Amino acid sequence: MIYVAELLRASVELAQIEHCQSQIGNVVTISIGAALVTPCQDSAAKDLIINADRALYEAKHKGRNRWVIA
Repeated sequence: MIYVAELLRASVELAQIEHCQSQIGNVVTISIGAALVTPCQDSAAKDLIINADRALYEAKHKGRNRWVIA
């Protein structure tokens, strides 16, 4: 998962896609929040999504253009 997250992040950054309307930077970057779960009777898809969402907000809070895995 780390390899894929970094590959996506770096590929978007390397593309140098202009983002003239941004107040944060002049090129498009991505922030990724990911989560892992071991399937079992107690795990729910909702929990996986909540954890991934928290990881995304953490990535944005730390400065964007990065990934965080919960």
